Amino acid sequence: MKKCIAFALAMICVLSLVGCSNKEANKEATVWGWAQGLNQKDITSATPWSQDKTFEALDGAERRELVRLLNKLTKDRFTENENLTGGTPLFGIEIVIGSATYLINEYNGPNGRLEIGMYNEEQWIIDNHDLFAFIQEITDNVTLE
Repeated sequence: MKKCIAFALAMICVLSLVGCSNKEANKEATVWGWAQGLNQKDITSATPWSQDKTFEALDGAERRELVRLLNKLTKDRFTENENLTGGTPLFGIEIVIGSATYLINEYNGPNGRLEIGMYNEEQWIIDNHDLFAFIQEITDNVTLE
Protein backbone atom coordinates (compact mmCIF):
# COMPACT_ATOMS: atom_id res chain seq x y z
CA MET A 1 0.00 0.00 0.00
CA LYS A 2 2.81 2.42 0.87
CA LYS A 3 4.47 1.61 -2.44
CA CYS A 4 1.24 2.44 -4.31
CA ILE A 5 0.90 5.77 -2.51
CA ALA A 6 4.58 6.60 -3.10
CA PHE A 7 4.23 5.67 -6.77
CA ALA A 8 1.08 7.80 -7.12
CA LEU A 9 2.80 10.79 -5.50
CA ALA A 10 5.84 10.34 -7.74
CA MET A 11 3.62 10.25 -10.83
CA ILE A 12 1.83 13.43 -9.73
CA CYS A 13 5.19 15.18 -9.31
CA VAL A 14 6.41 14.01 -12.73
CA LEU A 15 3.17 15.05 -14.43
CA SER A 16 3.32 18.44 -12.71
CA LEU A 17 6.86 19.01 -13.98
CA VAL A 18 5.87 17.97 -17.50
CA GLY A 19 2.90 20.32 -17.35
CA CYS A 20 5.14 23.23 -16.30
CA SER A 21 7.63 22.62 -19.09
CA ASN A 22 4.83 22.33 -21.65
CA LYS A 23 3.31 25.55 -20.35
CA GLU A 24 6.64 27.31 -20.94
CA ALA A 25 6.85 25.90 -24.49
CA ASN A 26 3.21 26.83 -25.18
CA LYS A 27 3.84 30.35 -23.89
CA GLU A 28 6.41 30.89 -26.61
CA ALA A 29 4.43 29.00 -29.26
CA THR A 30 1.39 31.24 -28.84
CA VAL A 31 3.46 34.26 -29.74
CA TRP A 32 4.30 33.03 -33.25
CA GLY A 33 2.49 29.71 -33.69
CA TRP A 34 -0.86 31.32 -34.49
CA ALA A 35 0.59 32.63 -37.76
CA GLN A 36 1.66 29.22 -39.03
CA GLY A 37 -0.43 27.27 -41.51
CA LEU A 38 -2.99 30.01 -42.02
CA ASN A 39 -5.10 30.33 -45.10
CA GLN A 40 -7.24 33.23 -46.22
CA LYS A 41 -10.44 31.66 -44.86
CA ASP A 42 -8.97 31.48 -41.34
CA ILE A 43 -8.92 35.26 -41.05
CA THR A 44 -12.28 36.64 -39.95
CA SER A 45 -11.12 40.21 -40.53
CA ALA A 46 -7.94 42.19 -41.07
CA THR A 47 -8.25 45.93 -40.67
CA PRO A 48 -5.35 48.37 -41.00
CA TRP A 49 -5.32 51.51 -38.88
CA SER A 50 -3.30 54.67 -38.47
CA GLN A 51 -3.53 57.66 -36.19
CA ASP A 52 -4.99 59.93 -38.83
CA LYS A 53 -6.97 57.72 -41.21
CA THR A 54 -9.73 55.10 -41.12
CA PHE A 55 -9.36 52.09 -43.40
CA GLU A 56 -11.61 49.41 -44.83
CA ALA A 57 -10.83 45.76 -44.11
CA LEU A 58 -8.30 44.18 -46.45
CA ASP A 59 -9.54 42.97 -49.83
CA GLY A 60 -8.87 39.46 -51.17
CA ALA A 61 -5.46 40.18 -52.74
CA GLU A 62 -4.25 42.07 -49.66
CA ARG A 63 -5.49 39.30 -47.37
CA ARG A 64 -3.65 36.67 -49.45
CA GLU A 65 -0.45 38.69 -49.16
CA LEU A 66 -0.92 39.08 -45.41
CA VAL A 67 -1.41 35.31 -45.04
CA ARG A 68 1.71 34.66 -47.12
CA LEU A 69 3.77 36.99 -44.93
CA LEU A 70 2.38 35.63 -41.66
CA ASN A 71 3.08 32.05 -42.71
CA LYS A 72 6.72 33.00 -43.30
CA LEU A 73 7.18 34.22 -39.71
CA THR A 74 9.41 31.98 -37.63
CA LYS A 75 10.08 31.74 -33.94
CA ASP A 76 13.42 33.52 -34.28
CA ARG A 77 11.66 36.65 -35.61
CA PHE A 78 10.02 37.27 -32.19
CA THR A 79 11.79 38.85 -29.23
CA GLU A 80 10.23 39.64 -25.88
CA ASN A 81 10.08 43.38 -25.27
CA GLU A 82 11.21 42.95 -21.68
CA ASN A 83 11.83 46.66 -21.07
CA LEU A 84 8.64 47.73 -22.86
CA THR A 85 10.67 50.10 -25.03
CA GLY A 86 9.19 51.95 -27.96
CA GLY A 87 6.81 54.82 -28.47
CA THR A 88 3.23 55.44 -29.44
CA PRO A 89 2.56 53.48 -32.63
CA LEU A 90 1.57 55.44 -35.71
CA PHE A 91 0.00 52.57 -37.67
CA GLY A 92 -0.79 48.87 -37.53
CA ILE A 93 -3.25 46.12 -38.33
CA GLU A 94 -5.88 44.29 -36.30
CA ILE A 95 -6.23 40.65 -37.34
CA VAL A 96 -9.12 38.52 -36.09
CA ILE A 97 -8.81 34.75 -36.38
CA GLY A 98 -11.78 32.97 -34.87
CA SER A 99 -12.23 34.42 -31.39
CA ALA A 100 -8.63 35.67 -31.10
CA THR A 101 -7.52 39.20 -31.98
CA TYR A 102 -3.90 39.98 -32.89
CA LEU A 103 -2.74 43.59 -32.87
CA ILE A 104 0.44 44.22 -34.84
CA ASN A 105 1.69 47.78 -34.91
CA GLU A 106 4.64 49.91 -35.87
CA TYR A 107 7.42 49.83 -33.28
CA ASN A 108 10.34 52.16 -32.79
CA GLY A 109 13.14 50.10 -31.30
CA PRO A 110 16.39 48.28 -31.97
CA ASN A 111 15.10 44.69 -32.29
CA GLY A 112 12.50 45.11 -35.02
CA ARG A 113 10.03 47.46 -36.65
CA LEU A 114 6.81 45.79 -35.45
CA GLU A 115 5.30 45.00 -32.09
CA ILE A 116 2.58 42.51 -31.27
CA GLY A 117 0.19 42.95 -28.38
CA MET A 118 0.31 41.23 -25.04
CA TYR A 119 0.75 37.46 -24.93
CA ASN A 120 0.99 35.85 -21.52
CA GLU A 121 1.31 39.34 -20.08
CA GLU A 122 4.35 40.16 -22.21
CA GLN A 123 4.93 42.44 -25.17
CA TRP A 124 6.76 41.04 -28.23
CA ILE A 125 8.79 42.58 -31.05
CA ILE A 126 8.63 41.20 -34.61
CA ASP A 127 11.70 41.59 -36.79
CA ASN A 128 10.42 41.12 -40.34
CA HIS A 129 11.05 43.75 -43.00
CA ASP A 130 8.53 42.34 -45.52
CA LEU A 131 5.63 42.33 -43.05
CA PHE A 132 6.57 45.82 -41.86
CA ALA A 133 6.71 47.12 -45.45
CA PHE A 134 3.32 45.55 -46.22
CA ILE A 135 1.63 47.10 -43.18
CA GLN A 136 3.33 50.41 -43.88
CA GLU A 137 2.06 50.34 -47.48
CA ILE A 138 -1.57 49.44 -46.69
CA THR A 139 -1.72 52.23 -44.11
CA ASP A 140 -0.30 54.86 -46.48
CA ASN A 141 2.65 55.43 -44.16
CA VAL A 142 5.28 55.00 -46.84
CA THR A 143 7.15 58.16 -45.80
CA LEU A 144 8.05 56.77 -42.36
CA GLU A 145 10.92 54.51 -43.53
